[in-house]
Amino acid sequence: MDGKGNGFLEVRDNGVGFPEDFDLGRMGGIGLDIVQGLVAQLGGELDLSHNGGVIARINFLVEN
Repeated sequence: MDGKGNGFLEVRDNGVGFPEDFDLGRMGGIGLDIVQGLVAQLGGELDLSHNGGVIARINFLVEN
Protein backbone atom coordinates (compact mmCIF):
# COMPACT_ATOMS: atom_id res chain seq x y z
CA MET A 1 0.00 0.00 0.00
CA ASP A 2 1.12 3.51 -0.66
CA GLY A 3 -0.36 5.18 2.45
CA LYS A 4 -3.24 6.68 0.43
CA GLY A 5 -5.42 3.58 0.30
CA ASN A 6 -4.01 2.34 -2.99
CA GLY A 7 -2.74 -1.21 -3.11
CA PHE A 8 -0.86 -3.06 -5.77
CA LEU A 9 0.35 -6.53 -6.57
CA GLU A 10 3.24 -6.96 -8.98
CA VAL A 11 4.50 -10.24 -10.41
CA ARG A 12 7.61 -10.43 -12.61
CA ASP A 13 9.43 -13.13 -14.49
CA ASN A 14 12.49 -13.23 -16.70
CA GLY A 15 11.14 -15.50 -19.43
CA VAL A 16 10.73 -14.73 -23.13
CA GLY A 17 7.83 -12.31 -22.57
CA PHE A 18 4.92 -11.63 -24.90
CA PRO A 19 5.27 -11.19 -28.66
CA GLU A 20 5.51 -7.56 -29.81
CA ASP A 21 2.01 -7.74 -31.36
CA PHE A 22 0.39 -9.24 -28.24
CA ASP A 23 -3.18 -7.98 -27.76
CA LEU A 24 -4.64 -8.88 -24.38
CA GLY A 25 -8.20 -8.68 -25.69
CA ARG A 26 -7.52 -10.96 -28.65
CA MET A 27 -4.84 -13.36 -27.52
CA GLY A 28 -5.36 -13.90 -23.79
CA GLY A 29 -5.95 -17.41 -22.52
CA ILE A 30 -8.16 -18.68 -19.74
CA GLY A 31 -5.60 -17.70 -17.09
CA LEU A 32 -5.65 -14.07 -18.20
CA ASP A 33 -9.46 -14.18 -18.38
CA ILE A 34 -9.56 -15.29 -14.74
CA VAL A 35 -7.10 -12.57 -13.69
CA GLN A 36 -9.08 -9.90 -15.56
CA GLY A 37 -12.29 -11.08 -13.86
CA LEU A 38 -10.71 -10.91 -10.41
CA VAL A 39 -9.25 -7.47 -11.12
CA ALA A 40 -12.69 -6.27 -12.26
CA GLN A 41 -14.23 -7.53 -9.01
CA LEU A 42 -11.69 -5.42 -7.11
CA GLY A 43 -12.48 -2.40 -9.28
CA GLY A 44 -8.80 -2.37 -10.18
CA GLU A 45 -6.63 -2.09 -13.24
CA LEU A 46 -4.30 -4.63 -14.81
CA ASP A 47 -1.14 -3.46 -16.53
CA LEU A 48 1.06 -5.88 -18.46
CA SER A 49 4.46 -4.96 -19.80
CA HIS A 50 7.38 -6.91 -21.14
CA ASN A 51 11.06 -6.26 -21.35
CA GLY A 52 13.10 -9.43 -21.04
CA GLY A 53 10.17 -11.09 -19.28
CA VAL A 54 6.69 -10.07 -18.19
CA ILE A 55 5.59 -7.65 -15.50
CA ALA A 56 1.96 -7.93 -14.39
CA ARG A 57 0.80 -5.17 -12.04
CA ILE A 58 -2.65 -4.93 -10.48
CA ASN A 59 -3.62 -1.58 -8.94
CA PHE A 60 -6.67 -1.36 -6.68
CA LEU A 61 -8.24 0.70 -3.90
CA VAL A 62 -8.07 -0.75 -0.39
CA GLU A 63 -11.07 0.14 1.75
CA ASN A 64 -10.72 0.34 5.52
